[in-house]
Amino acid sequence: LYVGTSDGLYKSVNAGETFEQISVLNFRDFKFKPGNSSVIYAYNRGTLVIVPNDAFYFKDDFYKSENAGESFELISSGIPASGIRRMIIAVTPQDPELVYLLVADSTNNYQGVYRSTNSGNDFTLINNDQSNISFGGQSWYDLVFGVDPLNNNTIYIGAIKLFKST
Repeated sequence: LYVGTSDGLYKSVNAGETFEQISVLNFRDFKFKPGNSSVIYAYNRGTLVIVPNDAFYFKDDFYKSENAGESFELISSGIPASGIRRMIIAVTPQDPELVYLLVADSTNNYQGVYRSTNSGNDFTLINNDQSNISFGGQSWYDLVFGVDPLNNNTIYIGAIKLFKST
């Protein structure tokens, strides 16, 4: 059993009776690789950055563990280096090597969807068309992301409205 908090990531090996802190990073989202619970993909809410037009963002990062959380490796290949307000991770049992990231920008709007085909080692931008997707400035609050478990090319984004891409 794993629990992500603003104080870090905790793990229990006794059904939640006790927890051990395994990371001090502020993991806001984490997913296990389907079929291999030793691999954890995690999004860290990082350092606050203020920009001149009164906007702000956090220097957020994507991490991967291949040893059930004993250590995490920073993955940055293909992921924006700045201007991220939030990331959400999605995986699918249909293809355990696929990892999707939904990224919201510093204004709480849609920035793009990124896909990894090699278990989160690097990512490629697959969509950033803001003309069809709007978060209504609400990505800090109401935002969900998922992959169809039967068709790994179908993704769903829920914000102010529900969006489907095939």
